[in-house]
Amino acid sequence: EVIGEENERMQANVKKVMSVSLLDQEALPLELELHDAHELLQATLRSLKPALDREAVAVTCAFEANDPWVLVDATYLTNVFHSLLDNAIRYSRAPRRVNIGTRDTSSGLRITIADNGPGIPVSEQALVFTKFFRGTNGRETAVKGTGIGLYFARKVVMGHGGTITLNAGPSGGVEVELVLPKPEHG
Repeated sequence: EVIGEENERMQANVKKVMSVSLLDQEALPLELELHDAHELLQATLRSLKPALDREAVAVTCAFEANDPWVLVDATYLTNVFHSLLDNAIRYSRAPRRVNIGTRDTSSGLRITIADNGPGIPVSEQALVFTKFFRGTNGRETAVKGTGIGLYFARKVVMGHGGTITLNAGPSGGVEVELVLPKPEHG
């Protein structure tokens, strides 16, 4: 079972590295379609259920957005959600908690993913979206990583015309905030 999980993790990392070369291009090859962000988040949570159960992570979803529809490449955005949630699972501390929230803003759909882990030192927060950067909390713990996940997330979100920022989490830890533009209605 462990070998299978490590094999899946390694395959996912190889795909990320291959995607990074695409991300370094001027524009991402996005296939934009209208999607319900709540459904994409729920699908990502279902795919992570074995890890959530194994690590005994309590997930709270506060889907407050009345209009969760966004024009996105579902594959890329789901990979971003997976990467952010995987980080939240791996870095959270007992009792492990991950909070996911959405709400409508004047700038677009705001999505937050927060954990109760050790957080990221202020001196490193500006660097976390840099390719291959691993913070001291990642290097000093048994948490495995490549330093590609947040770089990937930033490139994809920006490719969609959105923003991604890092904040101190409400229960300590880290809160990653994405704002994706709303599609033009009409």
